Amino acid sequence: MVPLRIDPPRLQGGVVMATKADAIKAELESIATGAGGTLTPAAVVEAARRPGSSLHDQFDWNDSSAASAHRMNQARTLIRSVKVKFVVESRTISAPCYVRDVTVDPAEQGYVRLSQVLTDKQAARKTIIHELMVAEGVMGRARAVAAVLESEEEIDGLILSARAFRERIEAGGDTSIVS
Repeated sequence: MVPLRIDPPRLQGGVVMATKADAIKAELESIATGAGGTLTPAAVVEAARRPGSSLHDQFDWNDSSAASAHRMNQARTLIRSVKVKFVVESRTISAPCYVRDVTVDPAEQGYVRLSQVLTDKQAARKTIIHELMVAEGVMGRARAVAAVLESEEEIDGLILSARAFRERIEAGGDTSIVS
């Protein structure tokens, strides 16, 4: 079986075997379906409370060492760990199964299946913008590390390219994104 990496490494030593990954994916899909397509960390934690749940052993249930907020972070990690394969113009792409639900208020939490976003051009555009903003933040962190190590020039170019791409999408100038 091919292992599925899940961070943080505390979750089953950081490795879940494919059969367990399939059970996790199925239960997450069931939770999302029961909630109208939106998957939230709170719903995942609630379902995982059942000892028979395939999600149960992915969480630390010892209340003296873990609080509810920590479980919410574990649920976010679990949701983001599920990958799905898409075939686009004869290429097979492994992509996140769930992405940020951009239709909910930014203060709310929620994830939707990436395949749902394919049918909504506005949600697709907003999803790409959100992902690019996340990437810019991660690259900003990488730039700070690179600056300390005196090698930030190339990262600056990556950040500027991602920002320019996001701004073109925001302005509606790159229609290939959602065509």
